[in-house]
Amino acid sequence: MSNSTSLSSNSLELSTLVEGCLIPLVAIFGTLGNLASISVLRDKNLDMKETFREILVMLTIFDTIFVLSVTMTFSLPIFSQHWKTSLTPFLLPWLSPIMQISLNGSIWATVSVAVERFVSVVHPRIWISSFSSLLYILPTILLSILWNIPRFNELYTCVRRGNETLKASEAIINSTEVYSVCLTPMRKDPRYIRDYILLANFFFMAFLPFMILIITNSLIYRTITNISNLNKKTTSRQKRDQSIAMILVGIVIVFGFCNTFRIIINLYEVFHLAVHGSVSSKWPKWCDILMRFSHLFLVLNSSVNIIIYGWKDNKFREILTKLFHLNFLLKKNNIVMMNTPSKEEKEMARSEHSVAVVESLL
Repeated sequence: MSNSTSLSSNSLELSTLVEGCLIPLVAIFGTLGNLASISVLRDKNLDMKETFREILVMLTIFDTIFVLSVTMTFSLPIFSQHWKTSLTPFLLPWLSPIMQISLNGSIWATVSVAVERFVSVVHPRIWISSFSSLLYILPTILLSILWNIPRFNELYTCVRRGNETLKASEAIINSTEVYSVCLTPMRKDPRYIRDYILLANFFFMAFLPFMILIITNSLIYRTITNISNLNKKTTSRQKRDQSIAMILVGIVIVFGFCNTFRIIINLYEVFHLAVHGSVSSKWPKWCDILMRFSHLFLVLNSSVNIIIYGWKDNKFREILTKLFHLNFLLKKNNIVMMNTPSKEEKEMARSEHSVAVVESLL
């Protein structure tokens, strides 16, 4: 009894730390950062292909919706008892599918970014490279919404009266009664859980996107390396293309790391299904802990793109600092750059030193 009480106490403390403290902090930064990113990406002075910019805007919008929906689902109920008892039972049946749509949209928007860069870098002369961004945006939005339509029929607001459970939409609302969230018969169906929630979602929302990202990024990296080896002197345009390609590399690395926890949980569920022939009715303790950190890292993944853009792209950083009147940062960087000798200057100084040594020997 004491062990179970201790475990539940530790679980509550972990939930409070991760979902009540860390997620809201990351979410605030992520929401503000995503809004700032959209402002910069829509700036015409940003030297970036329009199709690529618009796909990044789509990714940022999906990320923002996901961050807000996770915060409303997991964090606000910890902060507010009123939110937990009065609002969550009515909002969760809608927040849950919206959260899934935005997560899937973020995943496939990342894939769209990779595919667009693959076409532009590896096959720049192919007919599809001149197409509008709608070629990437519309399929991503439609796939994310259509794939998650069943999610709207998984939960409903219910109220228990005696031994009977009623839908809130079919009962007269009484402010003194306690409302909760109930699973629909479809959500309880083992076949639905096995075929849709586990197997189909694992393949289409985990395995397939990861494979596409690995293949496209490998081909992009190989192409850029080959171009660099052929042309020892890179032009400013080539340097610009390489910096944009590095944005994609940064996005994919962060995406892969932050989705690792989600993939591990999905693999465990699929493994349990394959070995035991049924869905696990009760998760082990480590899965519960991993799930909470999975929520945190998924929010982190949707919040840090502005750091990647600013780190890997000087143009983005320049517009961002000017947009928010942070020009003193640019001045500081310029001073550092002016005081730091370039590669050419170092080579010239080295050659001058060599000539001086030779002259002294003569």
